Order: sequence, then structure tokens, then C-alpha cells
Amino acid sequence: MASADDMTEPSMWRRTDMRRALARHDLKTVFRLMQRYGISQRQIAALTGLAQSDVSIILCGRRKVIAYAVLERVAEGLELPRGWLGLAYDDQTLALQQPPPQASMHAMLINRPR
Repeated sequence: MASADDMTEPSMWRRTDMRRALARHDLKTVFRLMQRYGISQRQIAALTGLAQSDVSIILCGRRKVIAYAVLERVAEGLELPRGWLGLAYDDQTLALQQPPPQASMHAMLINRPR
């Protein structure tokens, strides 16, 4: 099976509307945005482990996914950091959210050249 990287454009995941939809567990919007990038319902199903009929039902708005296990499977299948879907944070998500560490004023004063 092809990986999410093979099927998706990295810029798709950087979109503000995509990040908001992921954080809200709004898979209807996530899948709709994926379709705009040329990813079919069948491909979404293959990546996420959902049946194609379930993807269709989600896209039609007749089902909202709230089950943790399904959201976890979607994150894994799409190769997304779990934290983007509001699941338990992982090191990758934490690193993306925090600015790089800066030296403290105390460390700069102690280590300054003399």
C-alpha cells in the first residue's frame, strides 16, 4: 500500500483550515480538503483503514467521528503527529509547538567571554 507521503502534498497539511479541522476532529473537512488535492475516497479509505462507504458517509456529513481509536487510526494512516488531532501529545507535536530553547540570562552571564 502507498504511504500518505506518496499520495499527499506536504503543503496540504500546513493549511490553516486543515489544521483547524484536524484539531476539531472534523474529518468531513479533512477528507474534503484531501479531495481538493486529488486524493480519492478509495485512497483515503486505504490510508486510514476505514471502509470507502464510511469515508463517503463522513463526507456527506451523516457521521461525525468521535471514537478515539478511529481518530488514532486516521492519524497513523495519514502519518500525522497525533497531537494535530488532539490525541495524546508526542515528541514531534511538542517540538512543532514550542519555540527553540533560548539560553537563559543566567547562562549567558556565566558563560560570557572574559
